Amino acid sequence: LLMPASNMKIVTMAAAAETLGWDRTFTTTVLATGPIEQGVLKGDLVVVGSGDPSLGGRPATGNTIFETWAAELRAKGISAIQGHVIGDDRAFEPQGLGAGWAWDYLSAGYATPTGALDFNENSVQVTIKPGISVGDIAAVEVRPGANGLIIDNTVRTVANDATASIDIDRLGGSSVLRVNGTVGIGRAPVVRTVSVDSPTALFVGVLRQTLSARGIAVSGDALGIRSLATPPDLARAVPLITYTSPTLAQIGKLTLKVSQNLYADTLLR
Repeated sequence: LLMPASNMKIVTMAAAAETLGWDRTFTTTVLATGPIEQGVLKGDLVVVGSGDPSLGGRPATGNTIFETWAAELRAKGISAIQGHVIGDDRAFEPQGLGAGWAWDYLSAGYATPTGALDFNENSVQVTIKPGISVGDIAAVEVRPGANGLIIDNTVRTVANDATASIDIDRLGGSSVLRVNGTVGIGRAPVVRTVSVDSPTALFVGVLRQTLSARGIAVSGDALGIRSLATPPDLARAVPLITYTSPTLAQIGKLTLKVSQNLYADTLLR
């Protein structure tokens, strides 16, 4: 019944190096399922993941990789997508939680589920700000947006001499993030890092949002490929972007130095 926790990462990394090699990289491919005519992609934009846990960098770096992709797509003459933004995460099984994980910490930033398409370490930043008057519901901001979470906010604003007491939870398999407790009026915002339920939903949601912000209109939705009754035929899709991760040696350094759970769990998969 022993859960060896962070020391297990040493064994996991050794196994990854033995199996994959220190020079191993992970490829993420952006495909078009239709032709590009007069600046319009007449089809879906599909991102095929292979389990790169480092894609998008650490949470503090924001969505720089998606901004880069948007610039590359515009350079290829694409100004609109007449279809969906689809995430193909089928390289891994859909169950992203590990055996033995407890239900009461699944919302924590260190307990994010794994996926073949990871972004922002599969986490979001939740900021809770007190309301204007005592008794007001506090303001809750979640970044990045388009994250697939549904926020249930019951945090109340209390007298300013009170210490903030915030409880955040999300049950396994649920996209509802419950934020409750109290925060003192006039006090500094409370900031927490929490996990998302669906890494793929976060990935495609933020990608679609970034494309739109960078001048590429998307008429369709952000979807996971498993949600489609008839997935697109990728055998005929045209590659637009191929992104290669840092080497396993570089990924491994971060995994062990900061004891990054998501990286270790992903490498095991």
